[in-house]
Amino acid sequence: MSHSDTNTLDTEARERLAEQAAYWCMRVDDGDLTADEQTSFQRWINSSPEHKAEYEAMLEISALGDQLPPDFAPSAASSADLSRVSPLPRALKRNKPFRFAQAAVAAGFIVLAGGIFGWNQGYVPNAYTRYSTDNELRVADLPDGSQVEINRNSVISFANFRDRRSVTLSRGEAFFTVEHDAEHPFIVHAGDRDMIVTGTRFNVWSYNGEVRVTLQEGAVRVQPQTNPESGSVNLEPGMQLVYTDDNLRSRVSPVDVEEALSWVDGKLVLDDLSLREALPLINRYLEEPVVLASPEVAELRVGGIYNTANIEQLVRTLPRILPVRISQRGNDQLVISLR
Repeated sequence: MSHSDTNTLDTEARERLAEQAAYWCMRVDDGDLTADEQTSFQRWINSSPEHKAEYEAMLEISALGDQLPPDFAPSAASSADLSRVSPLPRALKRNKPFRFAQAAVAAGFIVLAGGIFGWNQGYVPNAYTRYSTDNELRVADLPDGSQVEINRNSVISFANFRDRRSVTLSRGEAFFTVEHDAEHPFIVHAGDRDMIVTGTRFNVWSYNGEVRVTLQEGAVRVQPQTNPESGSVNLEPGMQLVYTDDNLRSRVSPVDVEEALSWVDGKLVLDDLSLREALPLINRYLEEPVVLASPEVAELRVGGIYNTANIEQLVRTLPRILPVRISQRGNDQLVISLR
């Protein structure tokens, strides 16, 4: 696994950084951060690009562990091979949550070029690639011949297994043109569901616990990760599935695909949306999300075509086109209220 963002750090500093990232990964995953811990975490992750990169790499290790079967255990020979892998961060050993322990074993196999046992059993990939963007668009050719267009502020990873091709969308948005291979389905993990295809063109958007899957051509089956037979949805071209991690909202509806994919050309199209509907689309591009002061503000409507490279300009122009004012709360957060 490549950590190109941290190559300038010496070995001791890299180990310290890995320990810190592992600690925060597990604390955030526990879901019981105190207010002081949340402040400390935000201060830590925002203090350096290396911190953010290492934290995201740890999240990907965690996601890889989620793909291992519950009874996964390497053979004795493979376990012996792992002795040649650099020691895991002490934070992983000390807390030993099972999901991270599985992921660490998988990561060890990747370092050893996949490991014959893990590859043959379909447990671990023989190739793993991470792609990320900041304020730019990117087109990447995946190792299997598929292509992915990646929106701004997005992170995805690709892992090639013996029996499947696996992509994790950690955050942001991506449009996939999938190389047809019926024997090796292409699976995208986003939120708590999987998108399964063999060859198609579709878009996945993820922000703040909500995922939107838009199909341009071909077919996509979307199913829960924990219970695939329950709640499976088959999409047809021109349809969009919206779901949330908490399963409180899930709907399928027709969509203007060209409008949904306007980000590929660097555009955000708002077609007479309420601010409540538009805000997730806007906030995904901002470092600090904008909040609405009242339900009345949320029902105001906005439209237009905007440059995704400068969504801050859209926020600044809202008082010119709507009866609102923008104020600042604390150091960074902007609040939209009626004037």
